[in-house]
Amino acid sequence: MLTKALKELTLADIERLKENGVSESRFIDFKSALVGNADKDRREFVADVSAFANAAGGDLVFGVTTTDGVASGVPGINVADPDKEKLRLGDLVRSGTEPRLANFEMEWLPKQGNLGVLVVRVPRSWIAPHRVTLQGHDRFYVRNAAGKHPMNVDELRQAFTLSQSIAERIRAFRIQRVRKLLADEGPFPLPSGVRLIFHLVPLKSFVDPPDLRLDPGAADELRPLGVMGYSWRYTLDGYANYNEGKYMNAYTLAFRNGVVEAVARIPKTEPQNLIFASGIEKLVLEGWNEFKRFLLRHGIEAPLFAFVTVTDMKGVGLHLPDTYFDDSSAPYRQDQLLLPELTISADQLDQDAHVLFRPLFDILANAFGLPRSLSYTPDGSYTISYQR
Repeated sequence: MLTKALKELTLADIERLKENGVSESRFIDFKSALVGNADKDRREFVADVSAFANAAGGDLVFGVTTTDGVASGVPGINVADPDKEKLRLGDLVRSGTEPRLANFEMEWLPKQGNLGVLVVRVPRSWIAPHRVTLQGHDRFYVRNAAGKHPMNVDELRQAFTLSQSIAERIRAFRIQRVRKLLADEGPFPLPSGVRLIFHLVPLKSFVDPPDLRLDPGAADELRPLGVMGYSWRYTLDGYANYNEGKYMNAYTLAFRNGVVEAVARIPKTEPQNLIFASGIEKLVLEGWNEFKRFLLRHGIEAPLFAFVTVTDMKGVGLHLPDTYFDDSSAPYRQDQLLLPELTISADQLDQDAHVLFRPLFDILANAFGLPRSLSYTPDGSYTISYQR
């Protein structure tokens, strides 16, 4: 199998597969020809990729011939435009799977002329199982030592149960942390009042958790939300940056397993007892942009779960702009406002943050009797200036 990082692979690494007599296995599959345009060929490719994702992951290597499943030659495949071909294959997988499979990579290793080897690396998916839906196909596949095969009832049941249990554990973690903070058992004492609690939870943290060892250099990657100056401290759970300013206290905590927790105080207007929804939105967008980069720099990939919680909200209303006459804001009637989770896949990481988070911001406005977030025009344009 291929043990190097995809970007570090060379043609010599592929040649050694032949020299060492490497066999196809649960983690590697050799293909002598590129994916054709016939429906059968395209479905076969999507099935191969999804089978790896539904199992333990692996590599599809195009341009390698086999004898009885053992690598016997590396003639390569003829591709005039490798980037265009990678785009074609990527579109096939993304459009031909459900749920959409987007977490895979491709690397072209040139040989001579238009010849080369194409490696498709597919990590294990933690939102499996993925079904092949291309051209009306409707099957789940998984890979074992003998190759890929349609999933049987027991395999499907196990895959669905695992996916559901992981999601439940992540939701339970969010609730546990909110309760802990409300009981003033967090890493820092925070003043009373309205507080934003923003969690960014990689699914990887609950299935294959890293053990981050951060140093003070991480301070610039984990700035507390909405503040300028801050200090840093190690905690029982990980590494934190915190601010104890006069007008806003905030901290950001990176757990050793990659979860990021950010807490910030939300100011109210007195005596009206109102908050600005746009202020919450700006902090969430700030946190997303900062924390996403932090996770990617440490090799923690999507999918990610984003949770937004606002505490001490009973009787608090939203401040409305003078230009808004359609409805009035109703005070919130419960202490804690827990918005539903936002699941962010790999192909959404480059999406504009205000587009990605609009569903949550609309629900935040709904909690106060408004039809949508007032930070957006009816056509969906974001009206609050925010650049990072």
